[in-house]
Amino acid sequence: RRLGTGYVVKNFGMSGRTMMNTGDRPFQKEKAWHNCLEWKPDIVVIKLGTNDSKSKNWSLPAAKEDYINSLRQMVDSLRSLPTIPRIILAAPIPAATPNPFGIQDAVITADIIPALQKFAKKQKLEFLDLHALFKDDGKQLQSDGVHPTDKGAAQIADLVAKQIRP
Repeated sequence: RRLGTGYVVKNFGMSGRTMMNTGDRPFQKEKAWHNCLEWKPDIVVIKLGTNDSKSKNWSLPAAKEDYINSLRQMVDSLRSLPTIPRIILAAPIPAATPNPFGIQDAVITADIIPALQKFAKKQKLEFLDLHALFKDDGKQLQSDGVHPTDKGAAQIADLVAKQIRP
């Protein structure tokens, strides 16, 4: 609805998944990822990194390298589609610290976001900094400090729609 007519939107996102293929729950090993490729999208928004920031994932040897290699693999797979989709890399939204999941906002801001920005620039991809743009007045995040409420999800949808149709 936010984009108007001429758009069909599908959400292939899955809670708790990582970009890193060596992470505890890699998105690229899920059926949802393969369904996305089979759908052959024209526009893709990739928002992965929140769960990569968990110490059990980010403390793995070569975690930063695997994050970028896994991202590169994902982007290469998308670029090989006949639709050659427009790809938007979205930074994770802020996470409260502490939270019950072990998600580390400090890792998101110090490591993941700069890696996404650098990769986006190098690969000539769009970058949407949801971390900087997401405004939480206490009503956008659930009590766990990580997951958006309906109001927060609407805010994310508005920001993504603005990126797609300024």
